[in-house]
Amino acid sequence: MFFSVVIPLYNKQDYIRRAIESVLFQTHPCFELIVVDDGSTDQSADIVNSFIDNRIILIQQENSGVSKARNKGVAEAKADWVSFLDADDEYESDFLKEAETFINEHPDSNISFLGANYYIRSRERIANTLDITTGIYDYSKLFKDQKSPNNSSSTIVNRDAFLSAGGFPEGVKYFEDWITWFKLGIIGRFGYISRPLAMYNFIESSVSRAPRDMKEFYNNAVSLPLTLNEYLRSHQSHSAYDSLIKKRIASFSLSIAEILAIGGEKGLSIRMMRFVSPLVFAAELRKSFRTLFFLLLPLSIRRLSHLIRH
Repeated sequence: MFFSVVIPLYNKQDYIRRAIESVLFQTHPCFELIVVDDGSTDQSADIVNSFIDNRIILIQQENSGVSKARNKGVAEAKADWVSFLDADDEYESDFLKEAETFINEHPDSNISFLGANYYIRSRERIANTLDITTGIYDYSKLFKDQKSPNNSSSTIVNRDAFLSAGGFPEGVKYFEDWITWFKLGIIGRFGYISRPLAMYNFIESSVSRAPRDMKEFYNNAVSLPLTLNEYLRSHQSHSAYDSLIKKRIASFSLSIAEILAIGGEKGLSIRMMRFVSPLVFAAELRKSFRTLFFLLLPLSIRRLSHLIRH
């Protein structure tokens, strides 16, 4: 089986060599490695070019964001199955081999994407410690408490399904991966490998660790319920699975509303609450009461309470 591996790259000169080597050292040798340099201003592209391996393809584009870089890589990919690896993360040596075995063992399962468990910074810390065995699932059943069983560096997508779902939403800085995984989960099944097969290195300068601009955060977060609710309407199956996805969307929206309320963005929090169903509001009472508490507090007291909590 042939794979395409896509690495989006932006100013990761201290890490990109390690990421590339983790791909080149795979026990499964049949792959191409597409590195999409998203307008790096450091020596990242030079490091990529220093590798002498005809499996490596470097594409350079103006800085346009990680989603556009990943989408460009998939558009250029030759394989039916495309895996992603962030430039500061790395694969275990048998990542692709394990994926090949899984795909071959489930030929008629309508798998639209496949995810593996992963380590966080070291092999002493495993991301998913829940009792989830290797198998085929409806994605939303595994997405709980705003946690996904996979991350972008432990995921392989069926290229046709990915393109059918529209790829990663461009111009979205937060939650672009969750939007994509849910869309793939609507049109197909999710394959899960419980063994950790990637390392998420959690670099402090990454987007997920940067200070939040709350208005930008809202504009990105609201893309998830808006996009997925519309996608559900166009792919409606009237199944129990659709209802579960809607609950996950509502629960996500409540979490975002709470963050906005605590951050003093009362208007944005209220706007986010329009995606929260009464059933989810009642089921998640602690989060709901916390959100209402910060919405009703005067702004100065709310900020004081936020400081005390942190």
